Amino acid sequence: METTSGNKARLGLLTFLFVGAMVAVIRALLMSSGEDDKSAVLPLETPASVPLTQWQIVEGNFPKVEEESYKYQYISNQKSSNKNQTLEVQTSYRKYDGGNVSRLLFIEASIPPATVMMRMKQKEGMGFYGMFEYDNKAHITGCINRAGESSVTNAQHTQNKYKYGWGIQRTLLWFIGYKDLFETACLWTLISTPVTSNLDSTTLDKTYENLETAWVEWYSWWKPKLESKEVQ
Repeated sequence: METTSGNKARLGLLTFLFVGAMVAVIRALLMSSGEDDKSAVLPLETPASVPLTQWQIVEGNFPKVEEESYKYQYISNQKSSNKNQTLEVQTSYRKYDGGNVSRLLFIEASIPPATVMMRMKQKEGMGFYGMFEYDNKAHITGCINRAGESSVTNAQHTQNKYKYGWGIQRTLLWFIGYKDLFETACLWTLISTPVTSNLDSTTLDKTYENLETAWVEWYSWWKPKLESKEVQ
């Protein structure tokens, strides 16, 4: 006669095999249904232009692609401003390495580490961004996280990841191998405009106001699109 412990062991093994089979089936179904979304791993759809109130895209200018980095060229559409005033936006979708913007500035924009003094700012409901001058240009930069708010530093990115990038549904999908446990992807952006070395403080402040307006519009345009993408 089989012992009670033997029956329990057999039942435990059968349960394990049944659960394993169910997980395999569910994962196969999910992976199959998600095959059409594999091209969406890079959610940047390279639109011809992202609308910015004070700027218009350079006519005939299409996003310049350098590996996975995209560049847009704009000119001012303000009649009272300098007709030659330009704006450049460089952006790159980062799935795992968007936590350190200083590192991305070096990788994507060839700005050496520790060469700029970045001023950090935070906007309610949006998150953090940084501002600095380099190479006769004023810059504003940050990572628009798919989950949560924008960030600039590793610490901000990590805090955002734990606060917004996790959920019960995501954990279940992680358990069957369909998603990462935390959402870490973001859209790194660098918005730049030329400035002169002898620019007075009032004019420089106005320049940064224009950059911040562009940043808010850029963020507002991309954020819902990033959130709506079903990316692993």
